[in-house]
Amino acid sequence: MDAGRNLRLDHHGYSKIIDPELEEKYGRDQQEIRVGFELKLVGRKHPHLIQIFDGGRCPKTDFLFLVMEYLPYDNLDDLQGKIPFNKIPQIADQLAQAARYLEEIDICHRDIKPENIVITPDFEQIILLDLGILRPLVEDHQDAGTGCNFIGTVRYSPPEFVWRVEEEDAVGHRAITFYQIGAVLHDLIMRRRMRTAEQYSTTLAAG
Repeated sequence: MDAGRNLRLDHHGYSKIIDPELEEKYGRDQQEIRVGFELKLVGRKHPHLIQIFDGGRCPKTDFLFLVMEYLPYDNLDDLQGKIPFNKIPQIADQLAQAARYLEEIDICHRDIKPENIVITPDFEQIILLDLGILRPLVEDHQDAGTGCNFIGTVRYSPPEFVWRVEEEDAVGHRAITFYQIGAVLHDLIMRRRMRTAEQYSTTLAAG
């Protein structure tokens, strides 16, 4: 996977370097697949989704990298308890728009959570970030990341997927999206985070 050589930015961007230890632990090919999923978004633009400009493997350092939009905003987790209640419906609508856009190009985000959503200072626009564990919705995809079952943050993922009770298919991944959007709304409305992973495990074990 060669890096793009003709990148020109007329605005601020930032680079994300993939930790070489991930390649050593989980495989070079797996990490190239993971970055490749994100590169499918190069040239695409949505008002509520971070832009990916370029990426690949640097010919000099051999590091995998991505270049994306720079967004100097706070995320929803940092602003917990400060988001006006009257802005929550708008936030939910914009988040759903971003998720639907990804689904329309056969991609599931898999890690929608407050830390991965930034918002402008006037609370008018949210942008969904961190596309590191995208997964195509098509059946014959190659998975990537830290293994075939890696889906995201336990706190914000449905238990039937965390504990592998449910099949991972297009319908199942849409369910993950709905669950995670609902979890974000929980935090905004209740002004506190979802249960911790430990609380989650204890509840399931007791039930």
